[in-house]
This record gives sequence, structure tokens and C-alpha cells, in this order.
Amino acid sequence: MRRFSSLTVMRMQWDKPRNLRGLHGSPGKLDMAYEWWADELKSMDMGLVKLIDDGGGSAMQFARECRQRGIMPIIRLWRDRPNPGTLPAKAIETARRYVDGGITRWFEVNNEPNLKCEWQQGTWPGDIGQNARTVMGHWLSDAQAIINVGGYPAFPALAQCK
Repeated sequence: MRRFSSLTVMRMQWDKPRNLRGLHGSPGKLDMAYEWWADELKSMDMGLVKLIDDGGGSAMQFARECRQRGIMPIIRLWRDRPNPGTLPAKAIETARRYVDGGITRWFEVNNEPNLKCEWQQGTWPGDIGQNARTVMGHWLSDAQAIINVGGYPAFPALAQCK
């Protein structure tokens, strides 16, 4: 397992978007007009786009089209009810393919863990402290797996709170 010291992290050449304007989208149908949509994003001066991938590369073609236009893809490796749990090997291998293909290094490995619907049936701890400990323990494992394939792990998106 590769570990980085804080000095190493400070010296890394971060793969950054050209600007921070972005949106969350999804490639949708397999026959989607990827080039047209990527051109639309570029015309709106988007610097980033978060795309949902099924863990097997479903967003790769669209992400590649975005990247070729200077738009940084952030790939959310989708799992139904991801909590508690860690990424399957297939998703980690898919992240490697994105990195090795020069498409992106940025990955989101969880989604809205503060919502009960993002937890497997009967596993919702309910206590915010226990939720956080569980999610972050698994996130650390997933983050290390993403770092090991050359990626950057993003923190999980959170749903709006009351």
C-alpha cells in the first residue's frame, strides 16, 4: 500500500480544472450524443463536470469527450446504498482505467451518507457520530485504493441538512 507524506503531497502536480464552474450530470443513454453535450458544456465555459459511472466504465466515453475540451471530469463511482461498505474491485480497476487513459484522476466514492436511503436496509446507525465514524472509516479505505491507482479521492457529497 502506497502512503504519502505531507511533503510528498505538497510537491505533487495536481491535475486541476481550468476554472471552478461546473455541474453534476450523467451520460444517460448509451447512444447519447457525447460530442454534442461536451460541446454544450464547453460553450457554457464549464471547467468541471461530475459524472456518475456504474463502476464499470459507463461514463468513460463522455468523460473523454469532456476532457478533450478542457473540462475536468469528476467520476462518482455509483453503488446502490453504498453504506456501510467499500468499493468493489471492479470499481477500483475502472478508476485505474480512467487514470491510465489520461481522462481524470478525480473520484467520488460515496454519496450523501447523511441520508438513510444511502444505507443498506437495516444498517442506518441513526447517531450522527456513529454514522460519521462508519462512513469515514470506509472512506479512508476507498481513498487509499484510489490513491494507489494514481487518483485523487473526493470527500462524499452530503445532502442538504435541516
